[in-house]
Amino acid sequence: MQLNCVDVGRTTHSTFKLPIQINEDSICAIDKTSNHAYLLHKTSLIIWDEVPLQHHHCSEVVDHMLHDLRDDGRTFGNVIIMFGGDFCQILLLTVKGFRGQIVVVSLCKSMFWHGLHLLKL
Repeated sequence: MQLNCVDVGRTTHSTFKLPIQINEDSICAIDKTSNHAYLLHKTSLIIWDEVPLQHHHCSEVVDHMLHDLRDDGRTFGNVIIMFGGDFCQILLLTVKGFRGQIVVVSLCKSMFWHGLHLLKL
């Protein structure tokens, strides 16, 4: 099977079939028997840019989906994820949110934040 791994300009929601309204119980709408699932099963690296603009539930839902697709209980199904973005630039838009409410939905409040290796440029 030939895989085209060069996909330019895809959003996280499009790539991982995330719902627009996301919460901790959300799931990725990817059929385990699809070509898309096969590609994610064979993936060894995901580069995820502008992650500070997304709710931490997005990364957690992708984590659960990769566990399931790859039958691997390690973080992100043992796929290397390179998160990019500037946490000092722009934070996630939270409707009528105060500073604390905005911080609480960011990636740094995710369940796996302390297991990440942070690299600064």
